[in-house]
Amino acid sequence: MMTTVGFLGMGAMGSRIAGHILESGHRLRIWNRTASRCEALAARGAIVCNSPALAATGADIVISMVTDDDASKQVWMAPDFGALDAMAPGGIAVESSTLSIGWCKQLSEQAKAQGIDFLEAPVAGSRPQAEAGQLHYLIGGDAQVLEKVHALLTLSAAGIHHIGAHGQGMAMKLAVNALLATQAVALAEVLMLLANEGIARDRSVEVLGAMPVTSAASKAMMAGLLAEAYAPLFPIALVAKDLGYVLNGMPNARVGQVCAATATVYEHALAKGWGNENIHAVAKALLD
Repeated sequence: MMTTVGFLGMGAMGSRIAGHILESGHRLRIWNRTASRCEALAARGAIVCNSPALAATGADIVISMVTDDDASKQVWMAPDFGALDAMAPGGIAVESSTLSIGWCKQLSEQAKAQGIDFLEAPVAGSRPQAEAGQLHYLIGGDAQVLEKVHALLTLSAAGIHHIGAHGQGMAMKLAVNALLATQAVALAEVLMLLANEGIARDRSVEVLGAMPVTSAASKAMMAGLLAEAYAPLFPIALVAKDLGYVLNGMPNARVGQVCAATATVYEHALAKGWGNENIHAVAKALLD
C-alpha cells in the first residue's frame, strides 16, 4: 500500500534509506539542512521541502536520521519548524538517529502528548549496508506501532529487532557502538605491544586475523590500518559523540570505566584533527 513518508536528514545513511523507500513506490517528502543534498532524490521524484514541518505535512510516517540530540530537538520540536506540530494525530514518528537515551525518552513522551505514535529505530550498519538494504534496526517502543511500519523498515533491513520499551532500542544501539569503539582501541594497544617487540605490523595483522578471538569488525579495521585507508564510514567524531551518550547513561562511574578510558583516546584523536577519519584511525593516537 502506498504511504506518504516524510524523511528528515539526507546524510550518507538517510539518503540511502530514503532511496529504498522511493524505489518501492511510496510518496516521499524530504528535508535536509543543506538543500543540495536533496537533489539526487528530487531528480527521482521526491518532493523537497523547506522545513521538517513541511516534510511532515500530510505524511503518514515521518523518519528522522540526523547527527545528534541537538539536531533531533530542532527537527522535531523547534517552533514553526519542527515536524511534530505538523503531524496529524495518529501519525507515526520514527527516530533513526543515534541519540542519548534520556532525550529519546523525552521525545517519546512529547509525541505521546500530541497523539503521535513514536518508535526509536536506530540502525546498526554503515553506508555499504544502507546501500544494499542490509541494516539492522534496533527498535524501542510499542510492538503494535512497529507492526504498522515493519514493511517500510524492511525495505532497508537485514533484520528488525524489537528490543523493548522506549529507550531500550537506543540503549542497544549505543551498546553496539561502544563495543565497536572499544575493539578499535584494544586493537591499537595490542598492535603497539607487538610493534614494541619488533613484530612487523603486517605480520601482526596476519596472525591476529587467523585467531578465533578476532572479530570480523577487528579484521576489517586491521585491513584499513595496513592500507592506511581512513575514508569515513563511521567517523571518529561520531564515535566520540556516541561514547559521550553511553557514559551519560551509565549508572555509576565504576561500570563506565572501560568506556570512559576508551572515550579519552577518541577525544585525543579529535584533538589531532582526525574527527572525519574512520573509526580505526583512532589507532594513530596510540601508534604514531
